Amino acid sequence: MKKFTVKPMGDSHLLVEFDDRISPRILDAVTMLCANSTPYFVQCITGYNTVLVQYDPLAMTMDEATNIICKYGALKKSRGKLQHKTHIVNVVYNGPDIQRVADKNEISIQDVIKLHTKRDYRVYMLGFLPGFCYLGGLHEKLNTPRLNTPRKHIPKGSVGIAGLQTGVYPLDSPGGWNIIGITDFDFFVKDDPPCPVGVGDKIIFKQVNCIGDQ
Repeated sequence: MKKFTVKPMGDSHLLVEFDDRISPRILDAVTMLCANSTPYFVQCITGYNTVLVQYDPLAMTMDEATNIICKYGALKKSRGKLQHKTHIVNVVYNGPDIQRVADKNEISIQDVIKLHTKRDYRVYMLGFLPGFCYLGGLHEKLNTPRLNTPRKHIPKGSVGIAGLQTGVYPLDSPGGWNIIGITDFDFFVKDDPPCPVGVGDKIIFKQVNCIGDQ
């Protein structure tokens, strides 16, 4: 894995950049860096291959913050210390775009379902909407571009595909992903924390006949 770089972003932020790709190893490095931070790091905002670190400029200098990142950012120094959760997400595969995904990839609808449920997915980052998890690990045979014209309304719980990403809409929203199914799993709830799924967690999709099936 390419060594990360650290760039200043204003007077209280540092941007840590790893290789520009979707990689489980980079994801582990990102989550380990956040887990090994100091109390003087106000927050760590993660991306697919980046971490934006906000530090307290009254408690430490930029050089001190950079040194901490360099000390704990190397994956080899922190491997195996984090415990991520696994979430089972039941899906009814009846989405309006499942035939499009099948046609684009010259496979059957049943193949789409089989390939989508075959993989275990990791949560690489959250964004777009509260609780929207960007999942990496989609089978390359399901690689399908976004819709040319986004829909004005996507129902909560819709399971979508865009390129080599998959995810679930946690709320009613506009969107341009290919909708292949629906789930009743709540990715955004009125609890603390409001999103029960975190960066690094594992998602397993399971086919069911109707919402509420176990």
